[in-house]
Amino acid sequence: MVQFKRMVAHKLWIANVFNAPLIKKEGEFEPTFIQWKGNDISRMNCVATVTNKYESEDGNFSSLTVDDGSSAIRVKTWREDTSLLQPIKKGDIVRIVARIRHYNDEVYLLPEIVKPIEPNWELVHKLELLKLQGKPDKKVVKKQSSALEVEEETVVSESNRQRILTFIEKLDKEGGANKKNLQEISSLQEDTITSIIEELLKEGEIFEVNGNFKTMN
Repeated sequence: MVQFKRMVAHKLWIANVFNAPLIKKEGEFEPTFIQWKGNDISRMNCVATVTNKYESEDGNFSSLTVDDGSSAIRVKTWREDTSLLQPIKKGDIVRIVARIRHYNDEVYLLPEIVKPIEPNWELVHKLELLKLQGKPDKKVVKKQSSALEVEEETVVSESNRQRILTFIEKLDKEGGANKKNLQEISSLQEDTITSIIEELLKEGEIFEVNGNFKTMN
């Protein structure tokens, strides 16, 4: 049996995530990580304010946009993990322990813990960060799309991901799904399917056996 060692969740400014080199290793169980001050960091601990919340109509996807004063990032969940964000609302100050992820040119956080905290703990966290990391780099300003473009991009991306995951679940009973099966029944481009499969593998949603993909459930 493969033994996994949980990596340390480093306390970082959100801007550190965008300003550090991002490394995506090949391999089913290899994490995405950033290289910061001599450390390979795949998990982070941050405190930030929720500036936006999104929930899909089918309840299979939920996300937060959070800002810690240095930059903003999205926190994304799927399926049963959406329960992590259920009690959170816009304006909350939250502590987040999460894995750093990258998909479709977006760096985001895949949360393990999302917990509302009192404002005084935000001050404590920032004082710790100043001691550990110093002042944050210049705030990262990301180009913003129109609200309609953001909504359309989110719906299309998450819809394609959910379609592939659903097809894999259905074909699981027949020995698993391969890329050819998925391309035929989804009508998606091969590179789109490959990107989605790579992300699902790294997140532990699916695994591969002899070229066939199966769900972890």
